Amino acid sequence: MRTIVVSDLHVGSARHTDLVRRPELRAPLLELVRGADRLVVLGDGVELRDRPKRDIAELAAPVYRDL
Repeated sequence: MRTIVVSDLHVGSARHTDLVRRPELRAPLLELVRGADRLVVLGDGVELRDRPKRDIAELAAPVYRDL
């Protein structure tokens, strides 16, 4: 079983450190994930300090839908 482990995505960061929201940077990750049997998000999948939770959910939805 092939497992991909990622961490510190910080999706929704107001400081623009959540690079995975940028399509050109998300594409290589999606290529890796396509060949995996399992994806593990090991902490800090979203950034909850900078915005209201509903805003984070809206920002994170496209990223996690793709993954």
